[in-house]
Amino acid sequence: MKKKFWIPLLVSILFPILANAQETKPVIRFMPLITEGIGHEEARLIERLIQSYLSDFGEVVIFFALSPENITSGSSQDFDFLTQVPDYIFTGSIRSDRDKRIFSLELLTIGTGETSSYISIHKNTSDLILKARSLVEMAFSSEYIPATEREKPEDAENLTEKGIAGLWRGDPGIELIRLQRNGRGVALFSSGVRMDLSYSIEGNTLKIIQSSRNNERFYHPLPFEVAKELSAVAEPMTWELFLYEKGTTLRGIKRTTEVRHDGSAILEFLPNTVREVAWIKSAR
Repeated sequence: MKKKFWIPLLVSILFPILANAQETKPVIRFMPLITEGIGHEEARLIERLIQSYLSDFGEVVIFFALSPENITSGSSQDFDFLTQVPDYIFTGSIRSDRDKRIFSLELLTIGTGETSSYISIHKNTSDLILKARSLVEMAFSSEYIPATEREKPEDAENLTEKGIAGLWRGDPGIELIRLQRNGRGVALFSSGVRMDLSYSIEGNTLKIIQSSRNNERFYHPLPFEVAKELSAVAEPMTWELFLYEKGTTLRGIKRTTEVRHDGSAILEFLPNTVREVAWIKSAR
């Protein structure tokens, strides 16, 4: 009788523990999307979709700015992000360039410090919404392949000074880039500062290098003291780009020096950080 009693009792005690262990999911901190040139309702719709898709991969903890309203109305669980160490941090942005939508996402794996980044260009909001799930899945896929590797250089279009001359947009933090036909160019940052550029075409690769002296405003919106220290040690920014989509898109990689910081205290410099970028040719 005792065996019949203790075995069900033991199962009833262990089963919830084992079930909880099996249901443990990685914690994903979701940072609200940075948006530029799109409406509030459109941005909220896409954010909700992204949050929903992220929940397939882990427990989503939403990072939001504290305000008197959510302090008084929220439960203690709403503020778990203040103390809970996430397994991943998901960030992204959506920018409008004429009718197109440029969506970028980054997934930081806390355990390894590795960041997966991806940029996609969509003809309109509906196209972005239809493909949002696959973009999130790609970030978490062990078979993730950067866009610059999926699009082989031999598939790129022919590069000429005449073909690339003009205005380009799409690089985060930069309002516009103007390329001239004499191997020179200029980048106008959203912070209001100008960076002079020089470029060369090697094979079928457009290689661009910063020719201006560093300026802390190149690293906006970092805290001023952090940006100032970073500008003193950072190597010149460089780009390696290929031409696609009938001469309307330059896509490739950007190398820059980044920094991890805690407020105004620098924790680590990250030289030669590689990011994917996509520039869209602009009529103005």
